Amino acid sequence: MRRILFTIACCLSMMAAYAQIPMITLGNGVQMPQFGIGTFNVPTNGECKAAVLTALRAGYRHIDTAHAYMDERGVGDAVNEFIAEGGCKREDIWVTSKIWPTEYGDPTAIDRMLRRMGLDYVDLVYPHQPVGDIKAAWRNLERAVRQGKVRALGLSNFEVPGAEKLFRWCVDSTEIKPVIMQMECHPYAQRIKERAMATLHGMRVECWFPLGGAMSKGALFRDPVIMSIAKAHGVTPAQVILRWEMQEGLLTIPGATNPDYIHENIAAAKGEVNGRPFTLTAKEMKRMRRLNKEQRFFNADYKARQNYLKWNVADSLERAEAEVSRLSAMKWRWMAEKNTKELAALFHKDAMFVHMGGSWGRTAELRTIEKGGIWYKHAEVHSVEPRISGSTAVVYSDIQLTSEVGGREVSFPFFVSETYTRTANGWQLLTLAFTKKM
Repeated sequence: MRRILFTIACCLSMMAAYAQIPMITLGNGVQMPQFGIGTFNVPTNGECKAAVLTALRAGYRHIDTAHAYMDERGVGDAVNEFIAEGGCKREDIWVTSKIWPTEYGDPTAIDRMLRRMGLDYVDLVYPHQPVGDIKAAWRNLERAVRQGKVRALGLSNFEVPGAEKLFRWCVDSTEIKPVIMQMECHPYAQRIKERAMATLHGMRVECWFPLGGAMSKGALFRDPVIMSIAKAHGVTPAQVILRWEMQEGLLTIPGATNPDYIHENIAAAKGEVNGRPFTLTAKEMKRMRRLNKEQRFFNADYKARQNYLKWNVADSLERAEAEVSRLSAMKWRWMAEKNTKELAALFHKDAMFVHMGGSWGRTAELRTIEKGGIWYKHAEVHSVEPRISGSTAVVYSDIQLTSEVGGREVSFPFFVSETYTRTANGWQLLTLAFTKKM
């Protein structure tokens, strides 16, 4: 009974913490927590998971990540572990991520994002940068929204000079409109014109680098005005900045891995520090606004951002998944070509094949292909789903296989499962099994 009461008390405490974070209603009617934690520049998925778990237990319910941060797995692990603890339901946690320009044209980008995080849906997705095939990206994102995989769409960094045409297309020519505009925003770069543009198009503004970021070298924390306001309230300069952003109606996502900073930041967001109410006065808000000099700390121009099209944001696991998927595709090609030399290198010495009502090993399969007992003429692959754990990979495929058996051509749909093992010679096929679709 004591354990049950303790669990209930913890849940009530977490619910109370969540209730104190203001909610913002977006243009599509969806409500989003105004305050959250950012995960940019967290070194590993393990550190990311620890930070996000600390944040969730402290009352955060909004997490911002991105494929390019390479920590989506850590975010997903933390969210799922917190839910398993009984902390809250999935629908109570807002998860944002971003797709990178190199995957804008990839219709599987959102599915792969969900697989990395182990989630059924993401609440908000941004195209991360205004370069690349944004029109293809938006079509794919709209499809994901209709499929229930994404709840809302936004634009990240689309306010930079040079991106005007892409911004106009996104707000004027799309069926599902962006509802958030994410950009660098803090007291030294208050982005007055850009915020007005966002408001004109029914978009809310979210601040990245809300405390200036590492590039600022702590400049905001040393500002005399911010320091004097902090001293008057008995709070830190960071808490003054975050409180200002909250009262300005901006969404803000400060990053932190230090548990002390994580708790310090949410206290400012809730407006209660060390057990005392904390709100900036109208005079203090004006003093903060006068600090604006539109001084950004990250200043890559539009031309420099074109280099993002050369970045490979796949992590080591995704690169391995891509490699076994490539080998799976090449296998069908080599089978059609009766290329037993390449197949012999691909097939593990203990490989087993299960199909056409029987099973046999590597030697028999190579002989059958070489002599034309079964000629795998063409495999039309409809879907491929790789799964990797350690040195073992499983690839599930949905195919239409056209073969010639005994001089007669046949074509059937199959589910195919392949197992690969990592050896000194790279990935090798260990099992291949066909199951005929009914």
